[in-house]
Amino acid sequence: MEDKFLKLAGLALVAFIAMAVVFQIAEQLGTFARGIACAAGIGVMVGLPLCVLRTFFGADARPRPGTWNGLVAVVAIFAFSLLFYGMSGQLDGSAAAAMILLPGFVTLLGILRG
Repeated sequence: MEDKFLKLAGLALVAFIAMAVVFQIAEQLGTFARGIACAAGIGVMVGLPLCVLRTFFGADARPRPGTWNGLVAVVAIFAFSLLFYGMSGQLDGSAAAAMILLPGFVTLLGILRG
């Protein structure tokens, strides 16, 4: 179990640093680069909760039927915020990276709770 936590912590740290750097560079390059960074961020935001589930429960893991609504709501709220602030140029790289990792963190807390 500790190996899984360390693997997820390493993945989260790498994703945080990579997304922070990508958003800082995209901020300097312009609107098109910001759009690509936002799309990549939303992709990581959607994929990370699935990585959390599959790391702990195996390749055939699926969220319980009652958790889909909450997970979709969390991803939608943070994806909309990321898109709005990221495309307007008001989002710092570390703030964007934190927004991207929050759905995965919420999924991890949901797993630990049950």
